[in-house]
Amino acid sequence: MLDCQQASQLISKSLDRQLSWRERFAVRLHLLFCKYCKRFSQQLITVRKALNRISQSIENNQDIRLPSETKNRIASSIESTIDSIAYKQQALHHTYCYLTNYFS
Repeated sequence: MLDCQQASQLISKSLDRQLSWRERFAVRLHLLFCKYCKRFSQQLITVRKALNRISQSIENNQDIRLPSETKNRIASSIESTIDSIAYKQQALHHTYCYLTNYFS
């Protein structure tokens, strides 16, 4: 069975690529027993969806009068922010799980 660090890494990776069936099974099994990783997964998905919506609205908004190159650069910046937030959130999650397990 996965520990919280392994599970959160796979949860993060699942946003960028499709996990193998073994990885998906291991993550789902872990999420059945770990409310902290389940919450982490839900938060990561919510943040990703929100930032993707912002990125798409910038790219598709005809009222924003910027060259398409500038719009693409802004959208790209949002994408790297998504990755940065995911990394930081994962680090915080690891710390939280460690402390929760350490003090319980």
